[in-house]
This record gives sequence, structure tokens and C-alpha cells, in this order.
Amino acid sequence: MSIDKKTNQEKILIILTGSTYADLRKNLGDFDNWIKQRCYDTWNNWDTAKIENVAPDYIENYSGIIFTGAHNSLTKEYPYLSRAEHILDKIVDKEIPTFGICFGHQLINKLFGGKIVRSPMGMEIGVIDIQLTLEGMADSWFINSNTGKIKVYSCHDDIVIDPGIEFIQLAWNSKSIYQATGYKDFIRTVQFHPEFYKPILTYYIRKNLDTLRKQHSEPLHKVKPISKVIDNKRELPMSDDALINFVKFVRKKSDNMQSD
Repeated sequence: MSIDKKTNQEKILIILTGSTYADLRKNLGDFDNWIKQRCYDTWNNWDTAKIENVAPDYIENYSGIIFTGAHNSLTKEYPYLSRAEHILDKIVDKEIPTFGICFGHQLINKLFGGKIVRSPMGMEIGVIDIQLTLEGMADSWFINSNTGKIKVYSCHDDIVIDPGIEFIQLAWNSKSIYQATGYKDFIRTVQFHPEFYKPILTYYIRKNLDTLRKQHSEPLHKVKPISKVIDNKRELPMSDDALINFVKFVRKKSDNMQSD
């Protein structure tokens, strides 16, 4: 889809910065499909476009923006970096609520002057624990957690080691000091995947078994606990809070603008 005309002010635009594996996409859809599913009935008016088809001048016609994950790496050349910069300039100028996921998290931080590197601790994949900072716990639309500790789905090789200018740390763990960041009151980014659910995570683990074997002295030593969580019939109770709360924030802001 090409975003090159005026759109409904009540829409959220999902920008595909890349796509998932072709066979997974065939069976379960792409990142945008998972995002919509995880938002349940909190929003039902979406546009989706590949980043190369998004015209920056029309970003302001949306109530919210989501940058998806990707299998690309910002430690290498990313062909749409300049376009992403123009899009983000428009977002900041208009203060459009924006959410970045995994690669989207890294992309936004990089464009604000942050630094992205290959994780020296190897791929972080599976069900992981993250710790919210005091700012993360106090954030009005981030994650609901009284303890500050939550379990989330994760799959990434790269990490943010220096955040974007004026970005604050919202969550961390031992493998990634910036598991989540925020800029003012309208941009939030997460290294983890709030749009994932069990079948997707299971697929990613199986797809990356060879990489995981090479990273651990005992085959899959650190992945076994993940398998136990996957086998559990329950979904992670707060894995999608950040995404759902973002959508609720967009709706609230949109409603307030209409009432003014």
C-alpha cells in the first residue's frame, strides 16, 4: 500500500520496517497482523504500509504511528534510513503518538542520535524478565506492573547501548540496558515483542536453533526454561500491555482533540 493521499484522522498507521519469515507470514500473517490481533477491540481502524511506500508529508493525517520489527540490522546499511528520518521529523513536529517495536525501537533511538551494536551476549530470544525503572513504573501509558518486574517475549541480536537524545530509560535487564525508552509524552519504544504470542515465539526459537546451539556451551542450556513456559497453556499476562496502552493513549488523545 502506498500512503500518498489524505487519510482518516482516526487511523493508526503501522509502518512495516521489514517482514517476518515467508513461511510464517503465509500461515500467521506479518507483524501488522499480530499487532492488530494483540490489540483485541481497543482499536479497529488501521492502515499498513511498507516504509518505502510512506510519504512523510502525510504522516500528520494519522492519530498514531507504529514502527514494526524487522530482520534487518542497523549495524549494517539500512536502505530506508533517510526516509525514516523524514517520517520521524514529521512525527516530532506534530507530536504524533508513536510506538517502536524491536527494530523500530532501535531505529527511532538511532535517528535521535543513539547507538546500536550487535549484542556481545548473543541473541536474546524466548520469554525473558525485564525490570521497569521508576520512570517506567510511573509512566501513564506504558506497562501496568506494581512490582516493576514482568515477563515478555523477545527475539533480537542487536541492542541500544546509547539511547536517543532526551530519551529516558523505562526498562532494562542484564542483556539489554535499554529494554524500553521514552521521549517526552508521545514516543515509546520497546526492545521486546508485545505483538508476539506462543506459536510465533515457538517458530522463532525453532528457526534459530543452530544459532542458539553455537552461543551456549551446552546445547540450548538457557533455552530449556523457555520451552517450559511455551508449553504452559497460559499466555504471558502482561506481555502486550505496552502495545494496548499505547493504542488506548492514542484513542484518548484523539477524543480530547475532538472535544476541544
